[in-house]
Amino acid sequence: MSVVRDINGIDSIRSKPKVMIYGVGYYATEAVRILVRRGWPIVAAVNRAGPKIGKDLGQVAGLEEDLGVIVQDCETADYAALGADIALVVQTERLSSNLSAYRRLLGAGINVICHGSESYFPQVADHELADEIDELAKRTGATYTGTGIWDFSRIWPGILIAGPCTDLHSLTHRSLTNAEVANERMMRAYGVDMTQAEFAERVTATPGELGELYKGIPALVMHGLGFTITKVNERREPVLSDCPV
Repeated sequence: MSVVRDINGIDSIRSKPKVMIYGVGYYATEAVRILVRRGWPIVAAVNRAGPKIGKDLGQVAGLEEDLGVIVQDCETADYAALGADIALVVQTERLSSNLSAYRRLLGAGINVICHGSESYFPQVADHELADEIDELAKRTGATYTGTGIWDFSRIWPGILIAGPCTDLHSLTHRSLTNAEVANERMMRAYGVDMTQAEFAERVTATPGELGELYKGIPALVMHGLGFTITKVNERREPVLSDCPV
């Protein structure tokens, strides 16, 4: 428990929420280690079918001790019986790919926190899915929050930089990613080892894993500044190397 003092100087007791993990991958296990260090109770974990099902979450996260939380199959878990207050959805960047998780969790009245890029601003990513998520949350009184490293690395700096401006005519966001430090899945998604023709077909012409994700950043900045967004253009182009990769 923690003691919180409100604006009137009155102390109140706030219990640490009971957390569940939805998707036990690289970022999720890092979150597990942080939660354990902070003493937040983890009550459940689910994952797609595979070798992690049936294992203790402590083992999966590389801890030196078991947590007493067995990873369950996300397709068969009884979400209403898990006793979780908050679920960390750590799966994919896309609303459409995460929608089944949102439906299960919000339907059980569990508050959702998601690190996926499109969860930051669902209305810009997919208006119809955003409306469905909103309706699900309102129906059960749950909440839906998109968050991650973009809060301080991309979104707030854009808002702060605009602060001193007396006139604002345009906003440009560029993102350059060093795929060399990413894992193999991310390297493939970023187009490492593709020819220019392959990049044009698989990354430029279609959303793929990463295409259209970054448009939410300038949209969030402009929304935060009080503007109405009418059009967003995005261009994806490769950085070429003269050495084989």
